[in-house]
Amino acid sequence: MTQPKRPLDGRTVVVTRAEAQSGPLIERLESLGACTLAAPCIATEPPADGGAALRAAVGRLGDYASVVLTSPNGARALVAACKSVEVDRSDLDACTFAAVGPGTAEVLCEADIVVDLVPEDHVGEGLLAELGDPQFAGAKVLIVRAEVARNVLPQGLTERGWEVDVVPAYRTVTPPPNPELAGRVGRADAITFTSSSTVTGFLSRFGGKAVPRLVVCIGPIAADTARRAGFTVDAVARPHSLDGLVSALIGLLVAPADVG
Repeated sequence: MTQPKRPLDGRTVVVTRAEAQSGPLIERLESLGACTLAAPCIATEPPADGGAALRAAVGRLGDYASVVLTSPNGARALVAACKSVEVDRSDLDACTFAAVGPGTAEVLCEADIVVDLVPEDHVGEGLLAELGDPQFAGAKVLIVRAEVARNVLPQGLTERGWEVDVVPAYRTVTPPPNPELAGRVGRADAITFTSSSTVTGFLSRFGGKAVPRLVVCIGPIAADTARRAGFTVDAVARPHSLDGLVSALIGLLVAPADVG
């Protein structure tokens, strides 16, 4: 019996996510028929302090009105820190938890942490717009993020009256260059970028010429970084999630006559 044609049959898609986080995207793409090429352009490591600042902040979680997580990696580090210091359940329940997107929220929910806010626009600006003003003077917010990150949230929340603490949960590093893989990458049908770091990591690993004909970014920040690097961005996921990324790929790679 002939197998039904899948939307991405015969297409090769490059996945640039960190190896440890690439599984869900690879599985989705391959279930739709794509041949995936794993070319991790970032990896994560503990922050320079080994996570001491995060553990200390979690140890005084009761001081915070809100906790903001800007990535699944940060959420995983927070969960690990909570287990390490045996945080009191009442302190977790007393905080408002905000996650930048559904992937970040999922990590928290799996640890039985209630997520109160996931913005419609899954970027820092979306969190800033929806988190709201502090409900009382001196209200503190804890931002858990990468060691190097944009200043949009800390600056914006400070301007709105929050007392902001920022702690590094992890740092992003770039794997070594791989000229042999670059040729295969360049011949692929499409490449996915899931953060600005994957774009800059791609340039470090493969240079600016080994770019497939189609470039798809998960959100506007990654897209801006890609454009500044000289890439033509063919689609930006809506919503800014893995589901949105896959939908954007299908929209580019599937001929209209094949849809239905």
